[in-house]
Amino acid sequence: DMNIDYGAYNFLSSALGRAESENCPLIVRLNTYGGYLDSMDKIINLLLNAKVDVVVWVGPRGAKATSAGTFIALAAKYLAMADGTVIGSCQPRSIDPSQPVDPKVLNYAIARMKALAERKYGVDDERVQVAVKFVTENLDLTAREALELNMIDFMADTVDEVLDEMGWSGAEVVVLKPGFVHQFYSDL
Repeated sequence: DMNIDYGAYNFLSSALGRAESENCPLIVRLNTYGGYLDSMDKIINLLLNAKVDVVVWVGPRGAKATSAGTFIALAAKYLAMADGTVIGSCQPRSIDPSQPVDPKVLNYAIARMKALAERKYGVDDERVQVAVKFVTENLDLTAREALELNMIDFMADTVDEVLDEMGWSGAEVVVLKPGFVHQFYSDL
């Protein structure tokens, strides 16, 4: 429930560090309209280099992973969505709405999305082109549409359902929330 900014990066870095030090998986509950490209890239790099399994769960019902959140979702090893959630719409926007987006920023976003999708689905997989449309056409998918297209690994409406799907039923769940420092660095 944060903008993707330095506070979100700092929080996720702390959470992943704890998960790695305890050698346990991390479930990232994602509900965001997006945020900043630089913080998004730092979070993506954390997830791509995680030493433990990371599940991004777009939840609970009604949540969304748009813009920078879509990139982050595709960077995780596993991606799940609750019923009634949405993923997509991640074409970069100019800071000044009266100005067009710099073509190099748009081209970077397209290439970044393509690289994430190729890593997740395979180089010649049709889902790569669907993922690119998140950027080029601001495509949005509901959880059911994403499941039908095999863009996500599974649907889960609760953390317990995520645990069940991952084979982690009965595992102790430690809930981490952003602290003062994370909020200080964030746009909350």
